Amino acid sequence: MSRSQHYRIRYILSDGIAMGLSLLLFNAIRFHIEEAFSYWDSLSSYLLNARNFFISLAVWLSWMAIFALSGYYNKPLNKSRLDELWITLCSVFIGSVLSFLFWVIDDWVFNPKVYLELFGVATSLAFCSVYAGRLGITLWGQRQRNNPQYWDRVLLVGTRREVDRLAQYDRTMRFVVQGHLYLDEEIASCEKTLDERFKQLHPTAIFLTVSAEKKSLAGLLLYSMYQYRCPIYIEADSVPLSQPRPKLRQTLLMGVPMIEVTETNMGECSKTIKWCFDRLTSFLALLILSPIYLIIAYAVRRSSPGSIFYRQERIGRRGKPFWIYKFRTMYTDSEGDAPKLSYDGDPRITPVGRWLRRYRLDELPQFYNVLRGDMSFVGPRPERQYYIERLVEHAPYYYLLHNVLPGITSWGMVRYGYASTEEEMLERLRYDWLYYENMSLKLDITVLFYTIRTIWKGEGK
Repeated sequence: MSRSQHYRIRYILSDGIAMGLSLLLFNAIRFHIEEAFSYWDSLSSYLLNARNFFISLAVWLSWMAIFALSGYYNKPLNKSRLDELWITLCSVFIGSVLSFLFWVIDDWVFNPKVYLELFGVATSLAFCSVYAGRLGITLWGQRQRNNPQYWDRVLLVGTRREVDRLAQYDRTMRFVVQGHLYLDEEIASCEKTLDERFKQLHPTAIFLTVSAEKKSLAGLLLYSMYQYRCPIYIEADSVPLSQPRPKLRQTLLMGVPMIEVTETNMGECSKTIKWCFDRLTSFLALLILSPIYLIIAYAVRRSSPGSIFYRQERIGRRGKPFWIYKFRTMYTDSEGDAPKLSYDGDPRITPVGRWLRRYRLDELPQFYNVLRGDMSFVGPRPERQYYIERLVEHAPYYYLLHNVLPGITSWGMVRYGYASTEEEMLERLRYDWLYYENMSLKLDITVLFYTIRTIWKGEGK
């Protein structure tokens, strides 16, 4: 079990115990405040009542769900005390309001001031108990950060002068140099050597720093690094972007400024809500739309010989390949040996397939991909490796899009639909890039709204 997982478990256990004690104390205080209106004989009979126990258990589970949705457990290491205080305040306030509305508001009292007292008691107990546990674990973790035993084991990659300079800041930036890799001229040679060094050293992070002349090589190399599934940091001056620099989180403030390129600007709470929405909605969609699936499957089967579903390998988050599923819209073996993009009037598309594409119904099986965790509802459209290699030549920032799950729909899909040429793919990619820079739940809802409008009007292509 990793150090990150250990700390996540500590925070969850701390919150669970703190909320259990908080609810127990609240019920005791609640009994004494409402004793004049209560029909319970004693505190013990009130606390040990089966109905009250199960209601308290449901409230406790609701509190733990709120803490999880806040995104607090997503990144258990290197927490900011100010962020921790703010997140705890917000989640405790929301939990107290919901507990009050669904649990306390129906208590039989004659003085409305009693409700204010109960709300104040519930909020104070929850905040003090939860924050005390969290702060203790965070302070303990911060003390451990001064111990080299807990520092990142880093593989330094880049041009010789820049790598040697960065290595001098190991104590200032709290990392241990696990190994070096100096870049050669040939990208294939660099990727092969990097793969060998990573498997040999097993570093916990990769630092990349290059000279101005090697920025293009850095962009290509970054794309191949995602397969290692570890944090990747790049020196701010080495970011290989011709576009405006992304608003990425600067994580190492001492020494050489480094940017973590395996992270997005989306808040942890928004990420958690998006994850829950994807899983829950995709499950319900597969269940509710099953009759439509059967009708479409029958129509596809009758339209032409071949399978009902069509699967194709695409590249997903962190460069991981996965199989994407669609209802088949083309005649069997239409693509041949080389990948080909579809276009308006494409004779390879069946009559039923043309109708399915118009209303985007061919994408319905991708709810299964969302449920599996390969995709999200909204995100950059996944591409095939063949086209990615061609796109990276013109758009070196493409590697950043692999920080997020690909989507069934995207800003680019709303704007362009299915790309017919590589030029359209590049145009659509610009909108995916804009989405990446401005990721938020509000933008996701906007894209979903326009996608529904596109489907309703049959404007897909």
